[in-house]
Amino acid sequence: MASERVQASDGTAASTRVAPTVATYRTSCAGGRTSIDEAQAVVFGALAALETAARLDRPVPIRSTTATLGLDLIDPPEQLRHLAGPAVRSWLSRRLRPVDLLPERRDTLLVRATTGVTAPPGPPTARIDWRVTANHLTIHASCPGGDPWRLCLPAVAELYAEVLRELVDEPGQASSRTAGISGASRDLLLDRYAGRRVDRGPFRPLPLLVEQAVDRHPQRVAVSGMGGRLTYRELDDAANGLAATLAEDGVRPGDPVPVLLVAGPALSVASLALLKIRAVHVTVDPRWSPARLRSVLASVPGVPVLAAASPGDPALSGARVIDVRPGRVPSSPRRPDPTGTPDDLAYALVTADADGSPRCTVSRHVALTDRVHFMTRFFAATGGEVVLPGSPGPGPSVGNLIWPLTTGGRLVLPSPATGRPDLSTMVAVIAAEQVTMIDTEPDTLDAMVAAIERDAAVAGRLASLRHVVVPGPGLRPASARRLRRLLPQVEVSTGYGPVGTAAVAYHRVGETDGDAIPVGHPVDNCHLLVADDRLRLLPPGATGAILIGGAGVGAGRHGTPWRAAAGYVANPFPEIPGELLYRSGDLGRFDEDGRLHLVGRGDRRTDGDEAPERSGATRAAEPAPEGRRRGENRVVVAASAGVAGRGGGPGPG
Repeated sequence: MASERVQASDGTAASTRVAPTVATYRTSCAGGRTSIDEAQAVVFGALAALETAARLDRPVPIRSTTATLGLDLIDPPEQLRHLAGPAVRSWLSRRLRPVDLLPERRDTLLVRATTGVTAPPGPPTARIDWRVTANHLTIHASCPGGDPWRLCLPAVAELYAEVLRELVDEPGQASSRTAGISGASRDLLLDRYAGRRVDRGPFRPLPLLVEQAVDRHPQRVAVSGMGGRLTYRELDDAANGLAATLAEDGVRPGDPVPVLLVAGPALSVASLALLKIRAVHVTVDPRWSPARLRSVLASVPGVPVLAAASPGDPALSGARVIDVRPGRVPSSPRRPDPTGTPDDLAYALVTADADGSPRCTVSRHVALTDRVHFMTRFFAATGGEVVLPGSPGPGPSVGNLIWPLTTGGRLVLPSPATGRPDLSTMVAVIAAEQVTMIDTEPDTLDAMVAAIERDAAVAGRLASLRHVVVPGPGLRPASARRLRRLLPQVEVSTGYGPVGTAAVAYHRVGETDGDAIPVGHPVDNCHLLVADDRLRLLPPGATGAILIGGAGVGAGRHGTPWRAAAGYVANPFPEIPGELLYRSGDLGRFDEDGRLHLVGRGDRRTDGDEAPERSGATRAAEPAPEGRRRGENRVVVAASAGVAGRGGGPGPG
């Protein structure tokens, strides 16, 4: 089946960087259907428009017309999309009216069918014009400059055309069961856009990568900061000793071990030790209330708690505490056997529901290893990196803690007492430690830019910086441009990894990004998709729910005593590896280069909360009216269908 996006109104390809006001799409219809009557054209056009608007989450009234016949769907019932052909066409056919009897509305553009499909100049509303000639279907989608569909008109045209084509080819099916995407677009989305697969050969656990760096640079400083300094040998010996202590205490592979550490060298020792024995590093915020901490810790009886505090701390009442501050745990040069599989659980982040009950997201070793390898390539790591990681939560993520230690770089951690430093402290640490890379929040970056502009001496104190990573989508383009002007040696990148996944995408900010900075391409062996609320792929450029698959997906509730965070769904795409996809709740779209852009949130769920239930459609012979569905603009559908006769029935089938 042939289909193509043809051109925009200015004669350029519809996938050009400047969003068109008109997009054209052509596809072939099966069976050599040469014409359909006016009633069929109005009904099929309305159903395709209803389905397109629903999948793009734009509930708007619809008017479908030909030259003489029309139909208004002001409050279209949801059931229309789920009814089989004869039932829905019967319901719609009874509502057909001559065009001249349709009421005028200020928010409606009345259109006429023409002998050809042309791009209407400056439409005041979103509009779709279509025509069937021979066995071809041609679509023009158009909208004004400020319309929400302006950035995705080629996707609107494709989605509408493919739904309409399937309805014309198979009149008996419900519109909700159509694919709504061409085979070429599906292949593109599940291949190049979704992310690349990289075969790294036999699995090498992260501790082995760190131990190889230890053997190369035993006396090089691995961790430094206000909490002390550790060489690679000292770090490895301390982690070996803690690993042996944990094993003697009964901790086994897969056991969740709570870690109550904000930052400091002890955090890197604890993280590496847990990776060595394949236990699960459970990040718990020590700044929680004592009651909340006790609730979480009581849910994992029988395992020790790693903390920089004594057992007498009221928040740790009744818990078995291993004090991991420097010198409290014996060191050992003896390493645990470097065993492990990609699917071993690596770390978990515990949050709490509104009622205080704990919930967690769990990541696997493969997510960490793939991220580490990707970052080494993406940032062209040489072993000279000096990394100051950041996190809005209790401390840096395990991935941020481990990556510099696999390259021979140095990890800089703030004081355990203060957690993330304020801006003045951060600048002082960068200057003192000659930090080359920071991971910081958008507000901190804004403050840093403002500080440099106020005082040129600040730029001198930041002269060692080479990379600034900001989690998407909060990076403000103006701040990135100003920073690069003030510190030309610095590259700014975005990173994307919602709770429930490892980091799954990165993007290096460039001069051509303008005011729409993407979160980028997927990390190797992670896969990103954009779909509607029923997990159906949307054409390239359309905005929909971001689905994450492959190595970056967490393990759901498996292997932990806590309830899993919401968002895990069964994977319906055989092209994407893994049994689960993670539905982050974020909305996004792919641009023409296959880079993902975040658009906003798709529901009211926040990470750690249950997703709202979505009721299934109810089949009925006669759909009942539902509440009004409001939208900013009206979608108007005009058909020129090679009319064989006006006709008054519902059409064939």
